[in-house]
Amino acid sequence: MSVVHVVAWSFKSAAPESDRRAVNDGLAQGKTIPHARTFALGENKSTARANGFTHLYVASFDGRDALAAFQKDPIHAPWGPRLVEAAEQLLVLDLECSASDAPRAGRRGLRHVVAWSFKDGAADAEKTTVVEGLARQRDVQPARSFAVGPNLGLSARSLGHTHLHVSTFDDFDGLEEFRSDTIIHAPAGKRMQASAAHITALDLTD
Repeated sequence: MSVVHVVAWSFKSAAPESDRRAVNDGLAQGKTIPHARTFALGENKSTARANGFTHLYVASFDGRDALAAFQKDPIHAPWGPRLVEAAEQLLVLDLECSASDAPRAGRRGLRHVVAWSFKDGAADAEKTTVVEGLARQRDVQPARSFAVGPNLGLSARSLGHTHLHVSTFDDFDGLEEFRSDTIIHAPAGKRMQASAAHITALDLTD
């Protein structure tokens, strides 16, 4: 199994530009750590439901042990506290999935992340139906990968998000083509939105 690790943030207005640049550059060194099978960091390009998040990174690992080793690596470890200190808001989510559903090593492009929580009182059967409907989107072209499931809860900084999906595309044109699918994508997306209490959407290109 793979783990997809998503970290999104916005900086405090009082954070100096030099601090922002240092944190972003420091976190970006994560791509040099061998435990990370894939790693991309940059500005959030989402135009809707961004909820104020301005930056994110998306990394994938060959299991929870590899993620834990990455977080303890001396290249990455100093930057977590620096990010916490500089961030106005900070979101951390983890998704376990099959290796074939995780972002592919060596493939550059667009990482599309949607995180949500279900409305209070949503039945377990409805939650299962929503997740299974979204999972079928892995067959919708031109998605290069598609993973969906519950947030593992490895961090307390989930901000109430209980589920997420992470998909990859060559570019935004690919995402728009994916969104135009009316057979699988549209019904699954509408059902998720109807049952969701809160949604955050994030887009990252590398």
